[in-house]
Amino acid sequence: MTFSGIGAAYATGALEVIDGTPPKTGTDLLTLCDTARGHGKVLFAVCNATRRVRQLITYALVATTVYARRPNFDQDMELGKETFARSEWRTALQKYMEMDERGCFNADTLDMTYENALDQVATGRAKRVVQVASALSALRAANPDLLIHRVPASVT
Repeated sequence: MTFSGIGAAYATGALEVIDGTPPKTGTDLLTLCDTARGHGKVLFAVCNATRRVRQLITYALVATTVYARRPNFDQDMELGKETFARSEWRTALQKYMEMDERGCFNADTLDMTYENALDQVATGRAKRVVQVASALSALRAANPDLLIHRVPASVT
């Protein structure tokens, strides 16, 4: 078994191009989506055509909405003490939908592949991507001059 971190990564300088600043809150993140859109960019390249990555944004969100408060959530589910319907998974999914409605993602999420999403970030057409840590080496291979920052899950 192996483990890998999940989170948003963005290229240094990407926010400067759109006159944006790193978000500190979820509200800041939504405002940054508006800023990116105002400059003809999207904040997140989402690649839902690649099935294995469809859940990554939600997984990044549950780090703070579910597991920060309930680190034993999985065990509580197994014991029947908790359900998805009563949990903060709903909050994470609502945040995902709010990001989508706010225009944080590319328009063609169901057609975009993992490789296309990384290319969008490597070339500056998208400002961020939510991926596993191994994607960082692919981003660097696509653009060796790319300096990458990881965003805390609380503002993903």
